[in-house]
Amino acid sequence: MNDQAERVRRWRLLLGAEAGLDGEAPSGDAVMEAAMNAVYGDRFSYDPDGTGQKARGAARWMRDIRACFPEETVGMMVGDAADRHDIESLLLQPEALKRLPRDVHTAALLLRYKRSIPASSAALAREIVASVAEDIRRGLEPRLRSAVSGAANRRHSPSSKALDWHGTIRKNLRRYDADRRTITPDKFLFFARDSARAEIILALDRSASMIRHAVTAAAAAAALSEIPSVRIRLFAFDTAVTELTEQAGDPAEVLFRLRFTGGTDIANAVGFCQRQIARPGRTALILITDLHDSGNSARLIAELEAVLHSGVPAAVLLPGAHNRPLARELAARGALCAAIEPDAWPETVERLLS
Repeated sequence: MNDQAERVRRWRLLLGAEAGLDGEAPSGDAVMEAAMNAVYGDRFSYDPDGTGQKARGAARWMRDIRACFPEETVGMMVGDAADRHDIESLLLQPEALKRLPRDVHTAALLLRYKRSIPASSAALAREIVASVAEDIRRGLEPRLRSAVSGAANRRHSPSSKALDWHGTIRKNLRRYDADRRTITPDKFLFFARDSARAEIILALDRSASMIRHAVTAAAAAAALSEIPSVRIRLFAFDTAVTELTEQAGDPAEVLFRLRFTGGTDIANAVGFCQRQIARPGRTALILITDLHDSGNSARLIAELEAVLHSGVPAAVLLPGAHNRPLARELAARGALCAAIEPDAWPETVERLLS
């Protein structure tokens, strides 16, 4: 494709089919162009299968935009379609829900518009969210178990500080060499490791921008709650803090209880979490947020520094779109800043507990 054709292609995608540009769209762009026209045209119309059923067309549109666009763009287009054409009323119908892919985007859509879900779709919507969260939990749990075990082994690896000298000598007296006046032990005894469970405090930002990532966080909390050597406490926050520890084993229950809102005071949440810490040496804090704070960023930095100085390791799990300058400030003060996606959770947990 020459430069002129590429420019025409991009303008066609930008302006839509009604721009009247010469030539036809390349075959690979036809679906993309139709999906964009459905959102940014005068009315929502998408029926490539020719069924004449609006709900099925909306479900097909959701599938197609996932195939054509990156994740952040998909979220933006769904929001635009809802604002311009009230598309959620179509997508929340049982006929559409049955055809939507069971992935984190669909779960986020259902959580975003959960108050608009008709009674005829309520049970199916909850089942879809539970299924998506369970898939994530099932993939995470064995890796998180391994991470917790690895951290414990590193933390308690045998060393001279843990060696029970008197017990080792008594155990090996039969191996005393009178000529050399030396015991050559074949068994070493170590003092028992601290068997108290590690505690992980999870603090989840429930602002509207975090809905998709809340699905991952709730699934990770459920996975961690299944590990006997770890005790978790789960909190969600906006400008106030709500405890969801009792529901942590059921991610769908957590997600449907959450009210995703606007304002966020992260500093208040960090300060609240610090007041819950009884054993700093056996506790870690994981903050799940995009760091877009309606509160005071300087106070957030101070609150997190206080947590770190008390001996509690802290991580901030971030989506792709986050407050990068503030993340750099927190990392410079010792917080572990990592991606929020499922693949990053095991390494983050292992590093914190080590």
